[in-house]
Amino acid sequence: MNTFKEKLKEFIINLQTVCGFILVEIKRKPRTFKIGLFSIYIVIAFLVLLQSILLLTPTLFVNVAEKQNGIADLTLSPVSYQNDTSDTNTTVIRTLNLTDIQQQLAGLDSIANFYPRWTFPINVSKTDSEDVNNRAIGIILDSQREREEGIGADLNLPDLTENTCWISETLASMMQLNSK
Repeated sequence: MNTFKEKLKEFIINLQTVCGFILVEIKRKPRTFKIGLFSIYIVIAFLVLLQSILLLTPTLFVNVAEKQNGIADLTLSPVSYQNDTSDTNTTVIRTLNLTDIQQQLAGLDSIANFYPRWTFPINVSKTDSEDVNNRAIGIILDSQREREEGIGADLNLPDLTENTCWISETLASMMQLNSK
């Protein structure tokens, strides 16, 4: 018991000595103390910022996905996402039976609506005779229906008409097309 009191007394004396040295240094060099205190503040603020960004990351990824694919909670696709190419240079596009899926989902209260979209790989070139083909992903969708239902809320493009398509700025740049 006596040793505990002695160790506690020694600890308090050492703590007073350290605090005394710190106070003397602060009085002698106030600018150094302010720089150190400000540095600690900046480090803590940076760590809090990093933590906040990490907490917001899922929300940011959902926002990016909504902008790229539209607002969707569930996406159904065929077993193989990539389409098959046979030896005869014909592409087999795998699709889903949308009528059957819509009938199956109609009985569920948790499904608000159903919006079909088809994605498939395509080769894009300016002319038929051009040797350079750019690979892209084609999407078939009912843009008017999606916009009316609020699904394509971030799709700020006019509805497609016959013999028209939308292409991304990246594809237009790769094909060296002039944008209007």
